[in-house]
Amino acid sequence: MVTLVGEDVVLPCSLEPPLDAVSKSVEWARPDLEPRFVHVWHDGQDHMVNQNPSYKGRTSVSIDKLRQGDLSLLLSAVKLSDYGLYRCYFPSQNKTFSVELIVAGIFSITPPSSHSVIVAIVSGIAAGLAIAVVFVWKWKKTQTTKRKDSSDKKDQLRKQSMKIQEELSAWGEVFSPLMELKTGVVNQRETLRLQLEEIENEREENKEKIQSVEKKIAESEQEKATDRTEGYLREKQNLLKANWKLEKRKEEVEKQQLNMDKLLQKADSMNVTVTDRKRKVENQMEVIKSFLGELESDDENTHLHRD
Repeated sequence: MVTLVGEDVVLPCSLEPPLDAVSKSVEWARPDLEPRFVHVWHDGQDHMVNQNPSYKGRTSVSIDKLRQGDLSLLLSAVKLSDYGLYRCYFPSQNKTFSVELIVAGIFSITPPSSHSVIVAIVSGIAAGLAIAVVFVWKWKKTQTTKRKDSSDKKDQLRKQSMKIQEELSAWGEVFSPLMELKTGVVNQRETLRLQLEEIENEREENKEKIQSVEKKIAESEQEKATDRTEGYLREKQNLLKANWKLEKRKEEVEKQQLNMDKLLQKADSMNVTVTDRKRKVENQMEVIKSFLGELESDDENTHLHRD
C-alpha cells in the first residue's frame, strides 16, 4: 500500500470464506514497535489497553464490515512514522495476514527499500541563495578598488560555496527515493488495475449464475417443486450477497486508485520542483566559483606588480 502524509488509508484484511467476526478477536500490530499493538477488537468492542501511543485516536474497524468477514483497518491522518509492515491476526482460526504501508510526503520520502531512509530537504536554501547574491553584489561593487579585506571575502565565498555544495548533495539525494516512490506507485496502480479486472470478471460470472438460477426458480415454481424453489432462492440470495461484497471491494479499489493518481501527480510535481531548485543552486555555485577565481587572479596580479 502506498499513501501520502495526512491521508486516510484502509489496510485490507478479509476472511475467506467470509465469517461474522463481530464477536471474535482481531489484532492489528506492527512487530517492530513496542508495544506492538496498533488496534485490537475483542468481544464486540475496541480493546485499546495496550495500543501503541502513536496510533491513539487514529485507528478503527467497521462493525458492518466485520459482520462480512472484512477485518480491514482504517488508519487516519497518516504520518511518516506509520511506514512499516502491519500484521492482521485472527486468533479464532490462527490466521495471519500482512500488508506493508509505504508513506510519502511532499519533501519527505520513505522509500519501500528501507524503514529508516527519510530524505528531508530544508527550506533554508532560499536564504542561502540570497546570501550568495549579496556576496556577489558586494564584490562587483568594489571590484575596481583595492581591498584590504580580500582574504576575508574569499573565506566568506569559500564558506558559502561549501554550504551550497551541501545543499546540492541534499537535492541530489532526493532523486533516488523519488524514483523509487514513483516506481512503487506505478506498480501499485497496476496491481489495483488487475484487482478491478478480477472483480469485474467475478461480477459477470455471478450475473450469469443469477440469471441461470432465476430460470430454475421459474421452472420449479411452475412444477410446484417447493423444496427445489427454496434451494434456488437461497442460492440466489447468496449470489446477490456475493455481488454486494464485490461492489464494495470495487469501491475500495477505485478509491485506492484515486489515491495512487493523486500521489503520482505529487511525485511528478516534486520532481519538477527538485530539478528546478537544483539547477538554480548549481548556477549560483558557478557564479561564486567564477568570482572566487577572479578574486584569486587579482591577488596574484597584485603580488606580481609588487615584485
